[in-house]
Amino acid sequence: MGHQDNGPMAILLAFERRARLGDTEPPLSPEAEDTWPGVEIIAAGERLVVPAKGVRELMRFPPLTRIPGVQPWLKGVANVQGRLLTVVDLAGYLSGTMSIVGPAARVVALTEEEMAVGLLVDEVLGVWRYGDDDCGEDISAVADWVAPYARGTCRGPAGAGAVLDVRALVVDPRFVHAAL
Repeated sequence: MGHQDNGPMAILLAFERRARLGDTEPPLSPEAEDTWPGVEIIAAGERLVVPAKGVRELMRFPPLTRIPGVQPWLKGVANVQGRLLTVVDLAGYLSGTMSIVGPAARVVALTEEEMAVGLLVDEVLGVWRYGDDDCGEDISAVADWVAPYARGTCRGPAGAGAVLDVRALVVDPRFVHAAL
């Protein structure tokens, strides 16, 4: 079964092409001026939305160089297009339940606070545009382990998910000081 030109796979492929060129912002249509793009993911069974602003690439799990003496959720570093990328198991960091790298697993490579970080996730569901009608500030239904890094929730075509505050994640002292 083939995919449509505007289906989720086509959107992801177009997003990947733009990311490789350094342009992660999808072109705005006139009706989309009050929306923002987000990457919808699954980590430890929870649906999350990562704002696409800092996302550089969506990729399969890359070959890693392990780092001795660090938390188990810090999987290692990868050389991605000549640049070192620290790969973190998002589920392992947030919930303590380590991810199993299956066929749907992906790494969401992003740049935040001058750090190149790859978030290992169980699955990428798609890249969607969210508007005010899609989002709210209520995080009462969000898992406790996600709540400290949630800045509301948004509903996309695949369902509702907590919006991940990537900046709060990468400046958290527990994240920054991953040494055992």
